[in-house]
Amino acid sequence: MASVSVIIPTKNNADTIRIAIESCLSDCAVGEVIVVVQPSQDATRDVALGITDPRLSVVEDEGHGISRAMNIGMTASSCAYLAKVDGDDIVPKGRFDSQCRFLNTHPEIMAVCGAFAAIDNVGQHLSSFATDRAEGDVTEQYLAQERPTHLGSWLCRREAWEEVGGFREWFVIGEDVDMAFRLAILGRVWFIPDVSYLYRISEGSITRTHAKTLRDFYDAQSSLFARQRIVSGTDDLEQHQPPPVPVLDTEAHEIGGAELHEQQTVGFLEARAWREFHDGRRRTAFHTIIRSSSYAKGWRKLRQVRSLLVMIAKTAIARK
Repeated sequence: MASVSVIIPTKNNADTIRIAIESCLSDCAVGEVIVVVQPSQDATRDVALGITDPRLSVVEDEGHGISRAMNIGMTASSCAYLAKVDGDDIVPKGRFDSQCRFLNTHPEIMAVCGAFAAIDNVGQHLSSFATDRAEGDVTEQYLAQERPTHLGSWLCRREAWEEVGGFREWFVIGEDVDMAFRLAILGRVWFIPDVSYLYRISEGSITRTHAKTLRDFYDAQSSLFARQRIVSGTDDLEQHQPPPVPVLDTEAHEIGGAELHEQQTVGFLEARAWREFHDGRRRTAFHTIIRSSSYAKGWRKLRQVRSLLVMIAKTAIARK
């Protein structure tokens, strides 16, 4: 039975929105996909409208942020389970069907989530996350402001989203972390270590087009608000007393866009290479670190060369 509503907020994703939508529609458990298109400078809207499927709805938003877009999609949705998928990401085949079966047979669980992987602009795998975590209840981790996985890997009961009031529109970014922390107060979150979400590292995503100062600010506030709710049952935002959003110094250098994209891509691959190296898969690690250098520029490329040389030196020493 199709019982999942997938909400896809999207902006300037003409190159990726089709695969994002189709990856959701390919799942038999999906009853509807609601694409909320914010004002874009490319053909995102036209690409979405060009997909013919009775389960697909395309809604236009005036552009008041990703949280507003998510709430518009939630209002337009009707299925028992809800999921958020960004317009440049991909859902692995059969993921929603599997998660639906789990929730159908575990009524005591509010939401189920999984591991996730990062991919590059063309869909090539960069690194996997949380795949080594054991299956089990991760509610306490979220209540402690930890982040076992990505909200994109969640499938949640509708009544939970409705009870927390949807996404909070004060959050320009970091809305997914705030949502996860708030949901965890309502019920149990269960983790299954299957890769359930493919997170694309692209220059145009909302996370990478905002200044680091803002990213850090909203990230810190989501944790602060969570601690406040645990102590007093409410937080400053619920009391209409949020802190002022920092004013950016237009002359200060802020990492974002292409630079942040390079930093994250190279960083994911380098970390993966060292995990492979320490696991004894040295040849694989060499290939991964060489691949990471193809994304790097300037000093990051020199750093990757240094890492490769260190790996080679350690391998030579171990063989003596």
